[in-house]
Amino acid sequence: MSIELNTEAAQRAAELKARLQELTDRKEEYEALALDGHMTPAAVTELEGERRFAQMRAEAAERAARQERDALGSNEKLTTALNDFLADNQISVEALHEGLAAITAAVDHFMARVSARDEAVKTWTRTLRSLGVPDTGLTVDGLDVAITRNGQVSIGDRTVNLTGGVDALILGALPARIGSTRVAADSLDAFDRRQSSNHLEVKVTKAIGGKSAGDVLSTRKGYAASQLARMVHSGHADVTSGELPKPDLTEQQLIASRDAEQGRQAEIAATRIP
Repeated sequence: MSIELNTEAAQRAAELKARLQELTDRKEEYEALALDGHMTPAAVTELEGERRFAQMRAEAAERAARQERDALGSNEKLTTALNDFLADNQISVEALHEGLAAITAAVDHFMARVSARDEAVKTWTRTLRSLGVPDTGLTVDGLDVAITRNGQVSIGDRTVNLTGGVDALILGALPARIGSTRVAADSLDAFDRRQSSNHLEVKVTKAIGGKSAGDVLSTRKGYAASQLARMVHSGHADVTSGELPKPDLTEQQLIASRDAEQGRQAEIAATRIP
């Protein structure tokens, strides 16, 4: 079993390690230029300070990434847990779909009963009308009989109407906490997605985090879109398929840092003594 830990901490550690290596390589270049008298002391001092700061950040990021690696269970236990997770029917939304289908069936059954009852009321109204029952004024065996124009039938102390407010009755049968907001049953699938609809694929252009130039990474291979986007923003990969998600705050800072670094390099190059 092979395990790849490509979390944000691991990604960050790889990025800072690469940044430290760039500054280390530049340090050697500056030392050679300084030896030949083509570099000012201020430029060398600035680079060394920046390199030491980058080293401190890289070491801190590596410690955080190492803590994540150490927290992982054994390969065998992790494999077993993942397989058990994927095979667990309790986490599937299929049973929830069945539950909602049962609710729908119950509502349909109730509506059918309402329809049957209302049709019976209408049939009796027609029957009584055919027997000459007027709107008002009829008394039979001491019982007042009346039929209103909207189909209400009154005989003695009993009054029968067509069923009204059916939707409200159905909602009233549900617990009050349910509310009245409507969501399609298909929305359940959002809680058990089998494949991301926002596919993103990138090609590594500069080695990072154990990945070599030319490697192709994608969300379908288990990488988070935000992680792939961060590799692109740091200049370690190019997009080959899909679209980058909107940069979050960390990515915005990374983009700003990259742009600032390019500006610093231009300033340092301008200080070189011909």
